[in-house]
Amino acid sequence: MNLETTLLIANSLHHKNICEITIGDEAKLAKDLPNGIKKGQELRLKGKSIFEFSKDGKIKKLVDVSR
Repeated sequence: MNLETTLLIANSLHHKNICEITIGDEAKLAKDLPNGIKKGQELRLKGKSIFEFSKDGKIKKLVDVSR
């Protein structure tokens, strides 16, 4: 899918070894799609990514949640 996208960080929370990032994603289609969505139409998505870090600072777990 051809998109022009902008990813915005709306919020971030940090607690001990957990970091939660809330994002907003705005995309504009660069071409028509077979399902009827037209070139230039804007899509807006929300979601969050939750990172869990190990004691040595490496990412131990990553969960992506779409809304």
